[in-house]
Amino acid sequence: MKRIGIHIRLTSTINEVIEKAIRLNLPLFQTFAVTDQGRVIKLEAHEINSYLELRRKYFKNLYLHSSYWVNLSRNNLRSYKTFIKELSLAQKLEFTHFIVHPGASETKNKKEAGILTLAKNLNTALADNPPLTILLENTAHGGRSIGSNLEDFKILLNEIKYPEQIQFCIDTSHAYAYGYNLASTEGLHQFITTLKNTITLEKVALIHLNDTTENLGAKIDKHHQPGYGLIGKSSLYNLIQYPQLKQIPIIMELPKLDESEEIRIIQEVETW
Repeated sequence: MKRIGIHIRLTSTINEVIEKAIRLNLPLFQTFAVTDQGRVIKLEAHEINSYLELRRKYFKNLYLHSSYWVNLSRNNLRSYKTFIKELSLAQKLEFTHFIVHPGASETKNKKEAGILTLAKNLNTALADNPPLTILLENTAHGGRSIGSNLEDFKILLNEIKYPEQIQFCIDTSHAYAYGYNLASTEGLHQFITTLKNTITLEKVALIHLNDTTENLGAKIDKHHQPGYGLIGKSSLYNLIQYPQLKQIPIIMELPKLDESEEIRIIQEVETW
């Protein structure tokens, strides 16, 4: 079963994104709600109709990634309104999953308060909007960031009123950058055990399969082609072949490349 897609940059229209995904013969893809220039996309009725025609013909699950302006771990009305606007866009365009970075608390010593604020904002959004699966993504930075330490998500889940609509996206580069040593056999085993004890493997709905050239625990969010960084092919292969993760969809977030190079990387990882 094909389960590998890529993040496709939104440069002008959502139609260009879906047309590229079809051209690359992808079973799924991820994109942002904002362009590379930082503008939230505006859609004309004819664009929506032509997009939805292709979306319904070629794809089952699609992933919209929230902008980095969103920080649900603080009481910030502007940030929350941006989140709701992008969530509404995801629903209009029939994305099945909406990926969100949890954000950061006001200060490091107020981290638990940030987690509770995140839960409150998610509960409010899920109560007021039609069903859509929200994927919370683990982050790389540590400090005030929520979700770098997977224990944050364990606390969060105890406060969520609609747990069936909250799942998780695990980014391998972020995990390594934070300090989970996926590059070693023992470290990978410990990471999977931590997943089981915090969010459970059943709630992992997407894997961001990214490598990195940054050192373990560097807290730097910088992606590299899978298998060509410090995590390495063997460890990434073992993660995605783990029995309870073997059917999980995969998105690669590649640097800007020619389409021919993107195709080569996709085909290479498909052989794994």
